[in-house]
Amino acid sequence: MNTHKITKQTSTEAEFLITVDEEQLTPIKNEIIDHLKKDLKVAGFRPGKVPTNIAERHVDSSVLQTEVLERVIARSYGKAVVEANLQTLSSPKIEIKKFVPFTELEYVARVALMPKIDFDYKKLHVKEKIEKLDEKDVDKTIDNLRRQTAIKKPSKAAIKNGDEVVIDYEGVREGKPVEGAKAEKQTVTVGQGQFIPGFEEELVGMKAGDKKEFEITFPKDYRATDLAGKKVLFKIKVHEVNVVELPELNDTWAKSVGPFKTVEEVRDDARNRLNQEHERAQAQSYENAVIDEAIKKAKFDVPTLLVDEQLHRLEHEFSDNLKNSGLDTEKYLALMGKDQKSLEEELKTEARRRVKMALLIRHIVEAEQLQVTNDEIEATLAQLRATYTDPHMQEELTHDHFREDVANHLMSTKAIEKLVNYAKGGK
Repeated sequence: MNTHKITKQTSTEAEFLITVDEEQLTPIKNEIIDHLKKDLKVAGFRPGKVPTNIAERHVDSSVLQTEVLERVIARSYGKAVVEANLQTLSSPKIEIKKFVPFTELEYVARVALMPKIDFDYKKLHVKEKIEKLDEKDVDKTIDNLRRQTAIKKPSKAAIKNGDEVVIDYEGVREGKPVEGAKAEKQTVTVGQGQFIPGFEEELVGMKAGDKKEFEITFPKDYRATDLAGKKVLFKIKVHEVNVVELPELNDTWAKSVGPFKTVEEVRDDARNRLNQEHERAQAQSYENAVIDEAIKKAKFDVPTLLVDEQLHRLEHEFSDNLKNSGLDTEKYLALMGKDQKSLEEELKTEARRRVKMALLIRHIVEAEQLQVTNDEIEATLAQLRATYTDPHMQEELTHDHFREDVANHLMSTKAIEKLVNYAKGGK
């Protein structure tokens, strides 16, 4: 038989001590052997017909023990949770205390519990800020379109604002190169403010082939705190200077950039697209504000086990993103002006935030009795199949785990929509 008892329980975690004896282990061991012996070849027996007691001597003992442990733990732990009538979250942390192969097993299972959430999300109210699109953004879009269709002519004249130049630059501070302040054959449109204040102004008056050194004081609020307010020496070499001749803003130009007849039609199209982007951005910003306010006001215990798991995932995501960007942690910290401790605290805070939001979403789903239909899942999968045509991705979309991910995403989306609706004063 197997026995279990709760050795520790808090509002967010339970710890079980579970024991399983030979009476329970033997049948499961035999189940595993019957499965493994299907491909077992033993002299004198046909495949799949080897007696269980003989097959046990020929199967890989480590494989047998591992599979028995996995199945026994799954069954005995599941039974313990059901009998304890606990609302658990995620998979348990298992610690084997004693295992005499197929005779005796004793282990500890730690699992996160769904905390009690008294937060009345229906009373959450967040003021929505509606901002109209600035017409200057339309002007910028038109200017960018003109630049895309501009004629660029090599120039030997002195650089002036509006010229496109190709330069090498390197920043040095206290005799040492500044991380991230070096580039070769970098294209810069002078006067557009692509660099820190003062940098592009120093280019004005230079010519193709010129070299120059100058000091720039970084802004006091610069994101890399080790550079904020500090002077950096820049070494510059100009390779090319191109005069940018913008096309005249007329109906002839309008016809060349799309299915338009007039400049006003181009402006209308740009305005419509910008309005759509602007509305999406505002909706996302408001949703984020609602989520932040909900997290701030909802007071409940957050399972440490879940935070640790989420932190582990975040650390791996962070590491992978750095590698994809060609950075390591040391370079990133130097670039951002942070230290290891502040980075760890930042990741831990984000891990706690994500777990807390996930628990709030679960609370809303249960309270609102939200459901996701098969038709909704199929519609989303169809959109994904149309979007991602890569064969590997198409194969991935057929797996059950992906379908489950889609269902969870749709459920979360519905819960957040409910929360946002209440925050706007809806019912």
